[in-house]
Amino acid sequence: MDSSFLNSVLELYKDNKWKEILNLNEKSDNLNALKILWVWPSEENLYFIRKVLYEQNLDGIISLGCGCGLLEWIINKSTGPGKGSGRLTDPEPFKVNFENLKWRLYGFQEIKDSKDFIAVYVKCVK
Repeated sequence: MDSSFLNSVLELYKDNKWKEILNLNEKSDNLNALKILWVWPSEENLYFIRKVLYEQNLDGIISLGCGCGLLEWIINKSTGPGKGSGRLTDPEPFKVNFENLKWRLYGFQEIKDSKDFIAVYVKCVK
């Protein structure tokens, strides 16, 4: 990996400049970028997430993945939740009896033109 690219990301991270980090791989074609983040969302993708959080009166999100945490950090900086909010990891959409757990797909959006998607599930309590 090109250490100058990684150093750029680290400096922007330290300065809380998530938009500038996104701009480092605006076209999702930088091979060095793909080594530290498997998918690079656009600002539009992050606004979609923020809109869903607001519409559903949600305090946070569930993120599934195994990486360095950069994607989660960008989502957190661009949408919240604020300091002190709880975090939860429980991948219910992948449980065998998912349909019986009263979850429904609320919305989805493709991440740029990656064929990867943001999916939002809402649990119906009625």
